[in-house]
Amino acid sequence: MEMERFFKGCGYKLFPVSFKGGRAIFSSEPPSEEFISAALAPQGPDFCQCDFCGRQHFSADYQPSGPEDISRKDLLRLASRKRDQEFVVNDESSLSVCHIDARDFVVGCPCNAARCYEVLLLGMRAVVADFFTRKAELLHRESEATLLAANSARGS
Repeated sequence: MEMERFFKGCGYKLFPVSFKGGRAIFSSEPPSEEFISAALAPQGPDFCQCDFCGRQHFSADYQPSGPEDISRKDLLRLASRKRDQEFVVNDESSLSVCHIDARDFVVGCPCNAARCYEVLLLGMRAVVADFFTRKAELLHRESEATLLAANSARGS
């Protein structure tokens, strides 16, 4: 993936730092509340797979919607097995999901993949701030030029 090459080139680790029960752990620390609130989707689903580690997360209110969906009883049985950690049942009635790098990260996922992005952004905060300042100035100049051209075309 493009972002993985980018992280590797920057010296930041997007690759698992360890494994627990056969599942990836990307950081020993979870992302901060500030980072999560900035990336949080407006409304969470009752089921979501973490696109970083593949764990399947279910809310406390999960109900199967079709015959191919896992039953609530089977879900609780699978989630109680601590070995594989493939199924995670959260305590909340809906899941909190962040969209990061066009992928879904479920808040509270043990892989902590979102932390890698937070560390990257914090490490590059001066570059990011400078980029947004320059981009805002460029957009401002472009909008002034468009406004001037529109006014000239009207004969004002």
